[in-house]
Amino acid sequence: MMKFSSIQRFFLIFSVIVGSLGISQNSYAQFKVSKTCLSECRDSTAATMFRDTIRTPATAWLWNFGDPASGDENTSKLKNPAHLYTTPGVKTVTLTRTEGGVPQVYTQTITINNPPQPFFLGNSPSQQDTTICKGDFLTLDPYRRGGADPKYKYIWYPKGDTTQTLRADTTSCYSVQVTDTTTGCSAQNRINVKLCVPPPPKPPENYWYFGNNAGIKFSNGSASADDKGKLNTTEGVSSIADVNGNLLFYTDGRKIYFKDGREMSALKPDTLKGSSFSTQSAVIVPQPSCQGCQSIYYVFTTTDING
Repeated sequence: MMKFSSIQRFFLIFSVIVGSLGISQNSYAQFKVSKTCLSECRDSTAATMFRDTIRTPATAWLWNFGDPASGDENTSKLKNPAHLYTTPGVKTVTLTRTEGGVPQVYTQTITINNPPQPFFLGNSPSQQDTTICKGDFLTLDPYRRGGADPKYKYIWYPKGDTTQTLRADTTSCYSVQVTDTTTGCSAQNRINVKLCVPPPPKPPENYWYFGNNAGIKFSNGSASADDKGKLNTTEGVSSIADVNGNLLFYTDGRKIYFKDGREMSALKPDTLKGSSFSTQSAVIVPQPSCQGCQSIYYVFTTTDING
């Protein structure tokens, strides 16, 4: 007579119970998970994304995100759902797929990470506006009160500085994104700095650069030729401006130029992989930010496509 250990008996009984319920177990998770970070943004930009990549056809889905504190939001019947986790830590995610009329269960353990240590740039968490005298400046430091970590990296708007501190001496919205390099999780905050004697505001000037160093400047409702553009392309171009309509940068899908015509030298040749013969060689998309200051932009390019 064959003898079983206590562990073997447990799994044997478990398998019989599961089999009697008509549920198949698959311990090898085959669904994809992305954006496993908590965030101060309680909107869709911070949600953890789940994508069913299992090749077996299915007619129904039931997700359990392992986050009972979220109440009714802890489950979803969508094929590719998103979930805003309420707490960090290890979560067991279960996907039940109906395959050929039989429920098939897939499980995966994920870790929801905390963002970097919370911070603010003003004198209090509620202060997001401040005024300085002409000729004066502020040293912005997200962790001047402590809490900085050597694993943190920084990127500042509007100039892309990567230092922990930034000198603010002009009227602008300053924001910083702090990223924990071990988890990839980020946190943002901003402050509006205004000079008490700011220069007279100028109307925005919008630029469209295209063709062989061709350009049009739009200002005060009129258009005029502009030859400062650096593009030399026969097809699609793209440019992006700030909320006031001021040009930030432009591209033909092969190179990126700042508003003053300087080439973005940090890019290696042919990095962008665009083509001068693509009708829409590049599209510029700002990264959504719940803090209000756009500081990161994505450039999507296409190659020359025939047929």
